[in-house]
Order: sequence, then structure tokens, then C-alpha cells
Amino acid sequence: MWQNRFERRLELEPRPSRYLLIYLVVLHILAAMALLQPLTLSAGLRFVLLAAVVASLLWQVWRHYRDSRRTTRLIWRTDGAWDYQVDEQHWPDLSLLPSTYITRGLIILHLQPVNGRRLYIVLLPDSLTEEQWHLLWLRLRYARPFGQGPSTEY
Repeated sequence: MWQNRFERRLELEPRPSRYLLIYLVVLHILAAMALLQPLTLSAGLRFVLLAAVVASLLWQVWRHYRDSRRTTRLIWRTDGAWDYQVDEQHWPDLSLLPSTYITRGLIILHLQPVNGRRLYIVLLPDSLTEEQWHLLWLRLRYARPFGQGPSTEY
């Protein structure tokens, strides 16, 4: 649990990252190009692997499209707890874990409900408005979990 209390809550409405989608498309294209190189694989095995790469790419594009149609809200309350809502699903009273990863270009939130599995939320700068990204980064950077000093990652 994070010890910092804030004057006002931070409301975020993340959207799917186009940066992440572009990265995944490029990665899949490179994988497909690697299969076109002279390898000792049979033509049938190459075809199966290429079909798997294409299926994976289509799955990622479909997930991006599906997620862009969803309503997602993250609220960092004044008492330090988090609420997370995706369409009709709601997870209240989540704790932010110290294993949360914070850099200028990537934030991975590790949230723990009272009873249940951890939630991992990946945020890139284009997932939030510039102001929301900056406020979240500042709060995460300078807030401290119990028993720890300030964060040292950049």
C-alpha cells in the first residue's frame, strides 16, 4: 500500500496505444521476413510458421480494435487506493504494488485486489492525454510505498 495521500483523486481514461500496435506489426513483419530467408526448414513447416505469425498479427489487431471500443477508467483515490473499471467489470480498492515499473516512456501498473489475482496495466505515452501522463508519472515517481524511499528509476 502506498503511504501518500493526495488532495484530489487522479482520474485516467486510458485508450489502446498506437505505439504498441505499430511495434507489434513491425515485430510480426520481421518474423515473417525471417521465415523467407534460406533455412533448412521444409516448405510445409515454413507455411505453418508463417500462418502462425499472420494469425498472431490478426489477433493483436483485433484486440486493439476491441479495446478501442471499450470504456476504461482508472481512478487513484485520495486515500491511495485504486479503482479500475472496464465496461461493466469493476475492481474496487486495489493496492499499487512496489513492483510497478515507471519510466518516461512506459508505465506498468501492478495492482493487487484484496483477494484475487494481480492486474497488470501497461501504459504508453499515447495511452493518456499529455497532462494525465505527466500527473501520473509525477505521482508514481515521487510517491513511496510503505518501507521504501523515493523511486530511483527514470
